[in-house]
Amino acid sequence: MKTIKLASIKKIYRLAIDPDVDFHDSSVWWEEVASQITKVIIAPSDLAAAEVITWWHPDWTKINDSPLAAATRLRQAGTKVLSVCYATMS
Repeated sequence: MKTIKLASIKKIYRLAIDPDVDFHDSSVWWEEVASQITKVIIAPSDLAAAEVITWWHPDWTKINDSPLAAATRLRQAGTKVLSVCYATMS
């Protein structure tokens, strides 16, 4: 599996999930988030990506969201953040 830098994972998470996320969470938490976001980004479809993160919330309706919507936002943010990262590397 491709490794995405933690700084990029945090940008993706902030864009797609929580713009006010506290980056002071433990490194173990961020490692798990990074693993999940990477799986979402490389999933073959938005539906497959949604399956990766379904467990994030026991009741998505309580936060007015859904796994599919969140996965779609993560994938879009990933495309945006990673294309900027790769463009600056060229």
